[in-house]
Amino acid sequence: MIAKLCWQLILSKGVIRDIERLCMRFFWKGSDTSARGARVSWSQVCSLRYEGGLGLRNLVVWSRACCLLLVKNILAGEGSLWITWVNEYCFRSVDYWNIECNAHFSWILSKLLKLREEARRLFYPNVNWIQIKGSWIWENIRDRREKVSWHRLVWFPAHIPKFSLISCMVILDRLPTKDRLARFGMSTDNVCEVWGIRMKSRNHLLSDCAYAREV
Repeated sequence: MIAKLCWQLILSKGVIRDIERLCMRFFWKGSDTSARGARVSWSQVCSLRYEGGLGLRNLVVWSRACCLLLVKNILAGEGSLWITWVNEYCFRSVDYWNIECNAHFSWILSKLLKLREEARRLFYPNVNWIQIKGSWIWENIRDRREKVSWHRLVWFPAHIPKFSLISCMVILDRLPTKDRLARFGMSTDNVCEVWGIRMKSRNHLLSDCAYAREV
């Protein structure tokens, strides 16, 4: 799948940033309005579920993985007519590691040459090209977070996405409860509507409140 998307996702950082901004707005607001006040950072949303995220793809890292897959194809001499053309007419007697970036090189090729240090870490000196797939590259360059113990309680088979998302927000303490709204200066009444005492927090809402315990 990643190989088929290589050309489509080699985009400038500005374009990727605009796409992610639109994705963020749609995810949190459901429309093209500002996502200010999002409950969880977009970087955490784009982490894997067993790392406390929602499993969405980080487009910046995904685009870099696509670029590195093209680098792999150049080094292995396989993939497309464009790869053959680059090796024959751009590199000629100099390989990818030693070629100087010339002004007449295309934007894509110049971008690939800027990834030489990262490519060297992944592909140099001895690699089995058959084993190097897009998923392998992705796993080796993506940002990692500490694994969480609760992801199977939330993202179990046949889960309902809406309920799982709410459960995830509960565990991360990102519900818009009154204590959090008060912290951001958005609420003046920070007491429980049922008893009129104590700040309404996540723990109070779900377990500490006597009414919640009865329910």
